[in-house]
Amino acid sequence: MLNKQVTKEEFENLLQDKHLQEKVKKEFQKLHESTPIPCLDLIRSEKSSGNSMADSKNCHFSHIIIGCEDCKYCDVLRYAKSCYDVSYYGVNNTNERLYECE
Repeated sequence: MLNKQVTKEEFENLLQDKHLQEKVKKEFQKLHESTPIPCLDLIRSEKSSGNSMADSKNCHFSHIIIGCEDCKYCDVLRYAKSCYDVSYYGVNNTNERLYECE
């Protein structure tokens, strides 16, 4: 425990130690609080805002989109152009000018 090699018997004894369990919980909490969490997950996306976006351009307020261009307020969309307020759409590469689709 705590990054030290121990025998099986020592490990079982450590598991029973309540003070050690509290110490491990506190150390984990401290590590969790000090670890930065990325606010955006944009991959090869230009002039875009949102999260989980890849290979997209000029897309805003959109999430989980791939290969889209000029889209706004879209969720789970693939290979689309000039779309507005579209969710869970995009089974082919010819999605253009979609409006309020689900």
